[in-house]
Amino acid sequence: MKINRIQINGFGNIANKSLDFSDGINLIHGSNESGKSTMVHFVKAMFYGVNRNKAGNAFSELERFRPWNDNDFSGKIEYVHDDKKFLAYRDFNRNNSKVFDEEGNEITALFNKDKSRGVELGFTHLGVDEDTFFNSVFISQGNSYVATNERNSVIQKITNIIQSGDESVSYDKAKQKLHKFLLDEVGTDRTHNKPINTVTREIETVEKMRDGLISNKTKKEDIVIRKQVIEEKLDNLRKEKENVKQVFEIKDRYAKLVAEREKEHEISLKLYEKEKEEKLVVRKKAKYSLIILVTAVMAIIAAILIFFKLYAFAVLPAIGIVAATICVNKFFSMDVKVNLPQDLDVTKENLKRKEKKELALLNAAGISEKLTEKKLSDVKNLITEIDKNINELTLENHKLDIENEAISEHMGRLNDVEEQLSDLYEKEENLRKLEFSIKLASETLDEAYEELKSDIVPHIEESIKSNIALTTNGNYLNTIYNDRIGLLVENPVGETITVDKLSMGTIDQMYLGFRFAIAEKISNAPIFLDEVFAYYDDERLENVLNVLAQMSKKTQIFIMTCSDREKRIFEKMKIKYNEIEF
Repeated sequence: MKINRIQINGFGNIANKSLDFSDGINLIHGSNESGKSTMVHFVKAMFYGVNRNKAGNAFSELERFRPWNDNDFSGKIEYVHDDKKFLAYRDFNRNNSKVFDEEGNEITALFNKDKSRGVELGFTHLGVDEDTFFNSVFISQGNSYVATNERNSVIQKITNIIQSGDESVSYDKAKQKLHKFLLDEVGTDRTHNKPINTVTREIETVEKMRDGLISNKTKKEDIVIRKQVIEEKLDNLRKEKENVKQVFEIKDRYAKLVAEREKEHEISLKLYEKEKEEKLVVRKKAKYSLIILVTAVMAIIAAILIFFKLYAFAVLPAIGIVAATICVNKFFSMDVKVNLPQDLDVTKENLKRKEKKELALLNAAGISEKLTEKKLSDVKNLITEIDKNINELTLENHKLDIENEAISEHMGRLNDVEEQLSDLYEKEENLRKLEFSIKLASETLDEAYEELKSDIVPHIEESIKSNIALTTNGNYLNTIYNDRIGLLVENPVGETITVDKLSMGTIDQMYLGFRFAIAEKISNAPIFLDEVFAYYDDERLENVLNVLAQMSKKTQIFIMTCSDREKRIFEKMKIKYNEIEF
């Protein structure tokens, strides 16, 4: 496959951008955050669509790559596959996809279409799913390795070719179809509305109906007994409620009377204080008026005595004023008489005695002293509890009536139910036979696949060794890939070690070789290298670029970089490349 051109109308931070690519090596140069990695995601999205599911992430692909500005969330890609040209257009917002051949004929209907992603170009032309594509031909800094599940996907790809000569005939698809057929036509214990689940539920329902019909007589007798017990409980509860209600009415009435008397007493105290204060004001005014009067009279008498020159007696009025003032003060210093309100405690005690007399009458009538001695709040709560019990028993009694009515209506249906149950047993048996056949086919397929896979793995190991030898310039010829441990190498002194004991640059080289081995199995798809050579010194970089130059003769290569090292080495080695400023 070769990509000729892409047109990005809007995708992430890229808008209205068209890029033309050539065969061989395409060197895409741009600063960090310029959108080089986003371009690769755009290419993947053109082949596989964008994922609308967050899958545990903060954002879905649709949200992550929605245009930053108000541009169309769409694009176009022109590519060649099996010597045929194709043009694909996608509108990611509307999930609208169109595919055209080199003559301009729309051939969208020839491709499978996923409901959430649109036309499955990548799966049809590359023969692998999105994860395998992204984890094989796309290599980024610090991520140039393939996990076990992606490696198995490549093994699956080769298995398809050996098995049928057609890479699209997949063991996984066969397994999925068998599983889907099992789910659709039979179902499992974990499904809900599939045939076996429906039949099982129907059998359970009809069996219960049959057992119910058989035991209808016993049930009816049991219902009668249960209803009698409930009615007896209801009668007892109603009587108990009536007794509690009488106690409550007495206690509530006297509680209200006490509250009224307390309020009246509070008002009386306020009136008492007000009346006392008013009388004191009146007394005070009378006292001062009397003193003034006495003083005025004595002053007149003194004036008369002086007028008649009776000076010896003139001092008597002054003595009279002093004596009168002392007498008046003593008289008006006596307490003001105001009638005090009735003692509240006495009133409460009287009401309490009356309440006890009325409650005693209830005790004499058969109501327990334990009930009459309860607090008003406890009596009120007891009424609520009794009402709740009455409602529950009434509801249960109503349910028994409905059950009894239903039993009576279905007494004559036993023969029909037995016949229906026989048909359901036969249907369940047929489904179990079909289930056994599908599972047997699946197990046979697994056995054949495992046998075939054991023959293919060694070929992949050889491919890995040869590619790693190229990327490390022959320094590590003997390599082993272990499913559990990972990649092992033999160092110059003959010791087998894990790659994590090597330098970062060497590790990058070896994993890059491993990725090349995996990528070359994916329908000769283009390889994307995004800032992969950060840990490479010039010597290692020169070696791997030489390897890429050899690979580019049959595989389209995309190198994304923010430095000029790759360009400088290409120029030095006179390697042809297509430079694109991003």
